[in-house]
Amino acid sequence: MAVADKASYWQLRMEGTDPEVTTASSELTAWEVKSGTGSVSGDAWRISDSIVEHNPAVGQTAYTLWAMIKYTTTPDTDEVLMKLDNGTKTVSVKANGDTGVKLVGATTATFTDLDLKNEYTILRLSMDSSGNANLYKHEIIEDDDAVTAYISVAGVTGSGRTIQWGNTTGSVDWYNVYGTTDGAFSPDEMAPSPFVTDTLHRGGLKIVETLQNSTRPYLTMIDNSAIKYGYDISTSMISRISAPSIHILIKSVQANEISALGGHRLDDISQVQVFVLTRGTNYENAYRFCLNIVGDVFDEIMTNLGLDFNKDAILGYNLELDTKMDDDETVCVHRLSFDLLRRVPLQRR
Repeated sequence: MAVADKASYWQLRMEGTDPEVTTASSELTAWEVKSGTGSVSGDAWRISDSIVEHNPAVGQTAYTLWAMIKYTTTPDTDEVLMKLDNGTKTVSVKANGDTGVKLVGATTATFTDLDLKNEYTILRLSMDSSGNANLYKHEIIEDDDAVTAYISVAGVTGSGRTIQWGNTTGSVDWYNVYGTTDGAFSPDEMAPSPFVTDTLHRGGLKIVETLQNSTRPYLTMIDNSAIKYGYDISTSMISRISAPSIHILIKSVQANEISALGGHRLDDISQVQVFVLTRGTNYENAYRFCLNIVGDVFDEIMTNLGLDFNKDAILGYNLELDTKMDDDETVCVHRLSFDLLRRVPLQRR
């Protein structure tokens, strides 16, 4: 998949109340109760015997289902908690005691380190149109040791288009449940909060994705693993990545005013910083190599993000060129900064 575009959003939302009622934006769709019923319990919709679903339209074949839950009474083993079916392929998340869940398709993968009775547990289930499914816990893609932290399976033959959640055994508090038929999104592609998606994903992570997909020569020669968002740009972290490398950082975001009546739209300005790092024994070569990369970065961003006058625009840029000041210096870091103006819709929240 890719970072969610501006037309993608969570059409289905349950915020701890009756899932068949939505009082927010008119662009949201209410869930449908297939069987049974639940009740409000504090901040959650408590279910002991109810299934809630949405039936996507023809042509909608890639889905994401996001939920925050806690057990009050443990469901039976293999109780289906979450299910995606695009009519061709289907996968499901099944209960497996208090500390685990199963992702079941053509094969079975498991999480075994959860605490579903005592902690709020976030589960994200996605499936693309080919039936490839991922299950994420707590929105984590890689753990502290950079090991993949989500599980994956291929789907089995489906029977009908549905996005489903609930339980018929045990008692589960469903605090929030979001669904979208716009695609199979990872935590790096669409956040539960539209604000975060607009700020981090469609800003910084979209630039990372754009540069990784570029066919310009000096970007092609950089491994995708060395084009990263700058969560940590400390010397110790950057030194772990082989040069040349590119680090993108959203320094700040501001919006001076709502730009449409009724508060439906605003124009925000993101201050973006791009650090390009090269290394070499000949500083002149490292300097020029670094500048060539910066040139491809600027041209790629301008072409793909800065020329859509109705959605995005580059307002200006500043380039700080590194200079060798120490006889032992072998690293060159040029910094490109620019302001990205983006038009953000607010009615889908």
